[in-house]
Amino acid sequence: MSLEIYSQLRGLKMSRLTKILGFILMPLLWIILSYFLKVPENYLPSPLSVIKEFYELKSLFLYHFSLTAIRLAAGMAGGIFIGILIGYLMFKYEQFDNLFQPFAQSIRAIPPVATIPFFLLWFGFSDKGKVLMLIVAVSVNLAFSGYQILYDMPEKYRISLLNLGINRRDMSIKIAIPLILEKILPTLRFALVISIASIITIEMIGSQSGLGYLIQTARTTFNLSGIFVCVFLLAILSYIYDTLTIVIIKKLVYWERRLDYEEVRF
Repeated sequence: MSLEIYSQLRGLKMSRLTKILGFILMPLLWIILSYFLKVPENYLPSPLSVIKEFYELKSLFLYHFSLTAIRLAAGMAGGIFIGILIGYLMFKYEQFDNLFQPFAQSIRAIPPVATIPFFLLWFGFSDKGKVLMLIVAVSVNLAFSGYQILYDMPEKYRISLLNLGINRRDMSIKIAIPLILEKILPTLRFALVISIASIITIEMIGSQSGLGYLIQTARTTFNLSGIFVCVFLLAILSYIYDTLTIVIIKKLVYWERRLDYEEVRF
């Protein structure tokens, strides 16, 4: 085994060990604060009380968890599709770029949470308004990101396309999408964070279901353990979606796949 491969494997092992320690650190700190430093239950519920709360109302928590997960998935999927398509059209057609850019820039500056009252007035408590708000929030950010990625295309790709007689206006979406996917991952992860914050806020303000609704209900009844259960479920949901986003993008952008331990051949 070469020295380069050995160093890469060692780096992968250290990375995985660090991730495991990261998972252990927060529960360990929680146990220390609750059982050794004796932080009162009305400030920090103990791990046992939170586990008990989840076990007693497990079906209720999982039901609302699934509703939030479905809304988030629908909003992200719709926003990604529309955002990448708009970014491609902005790059390909200068007239469309001139038409869309001022309007989108003004919307982009508005936090998604500030638009919640409009969607509640227009759609009430229905899921259509919640999903549409996420689609708008995600698509606007991805549109500008996709446009900028294509605009900043590496010189080698630009020269190759010109040699094939393909200019900006002639670029096919089959060429544009791989170029966008190579660089879009950071924006997708940021959009996921914005979407989670937005969906929880709108569920707290105008919904009868979802984790945000449970948090609001637990707050009014001073049920701190219930709030902690919702927060942990939200953290799990965020981690699952973030991991799925990374895995899917790496599978799609297979030509840039990094060295993985399982792929090493001796």
